[in-house]
Amino acid sequence: MVVSADAHAAPDTLDEFLSYVDPGHRQAVEAFGDLSSVAIPMFGGVDPGEIDDPDAVRAVAARRLAGMGVDVVAAREWLANYSSEWVFPSDAGGRRMAYLESQGIHAEVAFPGPVLAGGLSPAMYLGGHSDKNLDVVWPALNAYNRWLSEFCAAAPGRRTGCIPIDLHDMDRAVAEIAWARASGLTGGVMLPAMSLRSGLPGYADEYYDPFWSACAEHGLVVNLHTGASGTATDAKQLYDEKHGGFLGLYEVFVFTRRPLWFMILGGVFDRHPDLKVVVTENGVQWLPALIRDMESFFDTHGGAPVRSYLKLRPAEYFDRHVFLGGSLMHRGEAEMRDEIGVDRLMWGADYPHLEGAAPVHRLILRQVFGGLPEEDIRRILGRNAVGVFGFDEALLQEVADRVGPTVEDLATTVTLDEIPKTFSWSLARPVPLSSTSATVS
Repeated sequence: MVVSADAHAAPDTLDEFLSYVDPGHRQAVEAFGDLSSVAIPMFGGVDPGEIDDPDAVRAVAARRLAGMGVDVVAAREWLANYSSEWVFPSDAGGRRMAYLESQGIHAEVAFPGPVLAGGLSPAMYLGGHSDKNLDVVWPALNAYNRWLSEFCAAAPGRRTGCIPIDLHDMDRAVAEIAWARASGLTGGVMLPAMSLRSGLPGYADEYYDPFWSACAEHGLVVNLHTGASGTATDAKQLYDEKHGGFLGLYEVFVFTRRPLWFMILGGVFDRHPDLKVVVTENGVQWLPALIRDMESFFDTHGGAPVRSYLKLRPAEYFDRHVFLGGSLMHRGEAEMRDEIGVDRLMWGADYPHLEGAAPVHRLILRQVFGGLPEEDIRRILGRNAVGVFGFDEALLQEVADRVGPTVEDLATTVTLDEIPKTFSWSLARPVPLSSTSATVS
């Protein structure tokens, strides 16, 4: 079984998204524009404007890459692999799942987020960096979550979704969690980024106890997804024009992990022993070093205050409560599986993002996992995710038997030279750079 613990989904158009918004708030949400199908200068980069390409998906891909300093002319061979033929932000009448099957993927956990096509409102995320004018947030969240439930229902047992949420209104957040579970959404809740501008306390604060309790009660994991769960919102003024693009992109990974030590040192897992956390699209190689750092600090006089009230050591909290959605895993990370914890690792395709491996996932799976012990591959590629997210294991095994990959397929690896050029971060190939690479804060 192969489960992607990280995928992204959205309505096909912003108009479709808006059709799920309560009419009384539709115009206000619409005013925030479209997050999905425009070039986004995330963390750094500029918007170079529309790119002339007959394929809409490739045009968006080139626009984003050009804005980040990639020479899109020199990268034409790479860009040729991206097209509307395989990018489906929604179910597309079953074509999305059929495409995933062609890539050897049998099930998916869908997160919101900008993709190469589709429509999504940034109003959903306003509460992550503001405590003002939040009237549009819940109408937008409700719209996406209700669309998500229909999207997942189109592939029962094989697709689940992670709901975005806002935590300024705790009663409403708790009610949304109950609604999600009752609606069959088992992909968990996406934790908003901590931000001074949100006006909310850090995640060690007992203010969040009703939220943690609701997640545990309904069996929904707390997802820390890179970007939405950790951004440099409060640090952007530190980024200069020349270096800000890379600094912001690098630090977003660190900010996304930050809730882990807030929750551990804040005693959250002592108060909520059934709570589970999944860190997704954040790499996996960092976890052993973080555990060592926290263990070392725990035993010093600096750790005395937390030792006085925590019931366990940091490593024990990680062992009991933390899983990793290993999107874009490298071969070296797969070889660290025992040190990281093979029972906590889950692979993710990041479909249909640029940095994902489409349309060469079968080759990527061989490159990353080929030749490793069969039982370890089975856990990382499917069994762990089935346990965490509640997929229909028997159904997935039927699909796996029908479309592969087989044990024999993953018995050997392939070289990088055997894989077509894509922007997959699993391969970390150096991309062609524009001579005038531009980044802004």
